Amino acid sequence: MKFERFEDIIAWQKAQELALNIYEMFKSNEDFSFKDQIQRASISISSNIAEGFERKSTKSSNISALLQKEVQLKLEVYFIYLKNWIT
Repeated sequence: MKFERFEDIIAWQKAQELALNIYEMFKSNEDFSFKDQIQRASISISSNIAEGFERKSTKSSNISALLQKEVQLKLEVYFIYLKNWIT
């Protein structure tokens, strides 16, 4: 399937939803450093998808950057769960 715009990519749309959910979930969290980190990680997923699309490239470095952000976000979610910020 060929996309004309990155906004048409379902993964980008889902990443945007994830970022909005993360921002909403942590908007009143008092651990400002952690809140900033998880919010930046969540938005960078959709940013990497868009940037890769605009470069019209499927280079492994683009894929690697996405996987790295996914792992970072997973680790932060595990931490959130351990801190009982979510159940």
